[in-house]
Amino acid sequence: MTGERGERASDNKLKKALAWALFELAEEEGEDTPFSILMREAIRQVKARFGEDAKEELARLARSLASFYDLPPRVAFARMLKDPEWRSIVREALSAWTCE
Repeated sequence: MTGERGERASDNKLKKALAWALFELAEEEGEDTPFSILMREAIRQVKARFGEDAKEELARLARSLASFYDLPPRVAFARMLKDPEWRSIVREALSAWTCE
């Protein structure tokens, strides 16, 4: 899968991009915005970056986080850190995001 900018839409790249977008949106929107709304916008941003080829994998990633949708972002991020599928990705993205 190759996006508009020629980026390879691997599972880890998509996860990192999604986590990064979620962190940025949470910072902008704050705690009053449900995780589901942040997720919808983050998916839109990542899909714009990687192209339509990433649509299926993004849908799968969204389903993997669906149980967090009604939570405040900080709680959703804490639960993502406990999830083996997301733990290392969130740590890596968070580390890069906080260094920026």
